[in-house]
Amino acid sequence: MFVSVQFKLDFENKQNRERVLSLMRVQSSAIRFIYHRIREYLWQVLKSALVLPLLD
Repeated sequence: MFVSVQFKLDFENKQNRERVLSLMRVQSSAIRFIYHRIREYLWQVLKSALVLPLLD
């Protein structure tokens, strides 16, 4: 699933802008981290499902 949102932010001062950009970067990093962990987990599950029946 892919969701895209587009908008323009208008800030009264630079400090607010930097805070929001920092939070957006942290959120993006967290989403990428979780995506990669889920992918690794699913790969391990898939490998187990393919290899374990061969060992019986």
